[in-house]
Amino acid sequence: MHGGRIPSYRSSRFLPLVCAIGCALALTPFSAHANGRFPDADQLVIDPSDPTRLVLRATFGMLQSMDGGATWTWLCEEVIGYGGMDDPPIALTANGTLIVGVNGGVAASGDRGCSWAVTGGPAAGYRITDVTVDRTDPSVALAITAEDADGNPDPFVVLSTDDGASWTKLEAEFSPEFIPQTIDTAPSDPARIYVSGNVASASEPPLLYRSDDYGGSWVALPIATDARRAYISAIDPLDADKLYVRLQGDSDDTMSVSEDAGLTWTPLITLTGPMLGFALSPDGERVAVGTKAGGLHVADTVDFAFSEVAPTGVRCLTWSAAGLYVCASEAIDGMTLGLSNDEGATLTPLYHLLDLEPQSCPSGTVTAETCPALWPAVEASASVRSRGYGY
Repeated sequence: MHGGRIPSYRSSRFLPLVCAIGCALALTPFSAHANGRFPDADQLVIDPSDPTRLVLRATFGMLQSMDGGATWTWLCEEVIGYGGMDDPPIALTANGTLIVGVNGGVAASGDRGCSWAVTGGPAAGYRITDVTVDRTDPSVALAITAEDADGNPDPFVVLSTDDGASWTKLEAEFSPEFIPQTIDTAPSDPARIYVSGNVASASEPPLLYRSDDYGGSWVALPIATDARRAYISAIDPLDADKLYVRLQGDSDDTMSVSEDAGLTWTPLITLTGPMLGFALSPDGERVAVGTKAGGLHVADTVDFAFSEVAPTGVRCLTWSAAGLYVCASEAIDGMTLGLSNDEGATLTPLYHLLDLEPQSCPSGTVTAETCPALWPAVEASASVRSRGYGY
């Protein structure tokens, strides 16, 4: 995957609070705006041309840092084109364009979130389940659809070679019964693309589709598992045949690896609860996984002997030259985003919920006209969350 995140469960997070807090929040605009979810962050992407620019997807909008995490600004969901319980996939292209997969196409901003356009070419109007950038050329982006505007299944991949400005449809398509979840490209082989998903029938295993000719054709590879869904987590930077998937079970999640391009799979680690974080070190020699319930585990990719290095409640992981970024829980872990230089054993806080201000944009842009009125409610909810209430 991209950004080290593994797609989260899109289920309600309504949880009990003391009545005074719950009643107070129910009277604020934020309560309806965020469907009762408390502020958390669960995907981090890094600008390929500027490693000091970080974009963090949260349950209350997009957050940006232009200085490596020292300061953060907020973008409201409304300007991007989503809301409610949606956790849309995000990616950054070579020229810094932020692309977001929404219900209606691919939202794109080339001016750091001030102006937005919903694009996607043939995918305009479709629900986008995932977006990614080509590892060998980040000016190239890919997005995969699930349904058309009327809710009819119609999975296909669209390609942009100009940082998300225009899109074309890849030649080969999938079975109409296929429900895609994730898409990624191999860093060491420009022609290799993987797509994961499942079919509607509960009796059928999840599927991995592989293309060896950049979407000219697809090979369908069932994954032998009792799990219902498979999410691509990473592809080895040096070996296009070696990839990792998370298999979502009813109560446990399993991380598995294939070293033969999806033909066979080896389970690596099974953990209780949503396994929302996965990251490979930049050289592919170390791997980290983490769960929302708590537990950051690290192993060598030779023997995959995992050990728990910290009890952190993990919501996303991203491993770069700067270190291992960890999305955590403000109330439990004392931070929302941290950076580790010792493989997760210790974290330096980069972002706390209250360390945020609205994005500054020129007058007349959609962000300048829309987001400021929504900021007070977001700020109030973040204040409550940072004091330890909620989940």
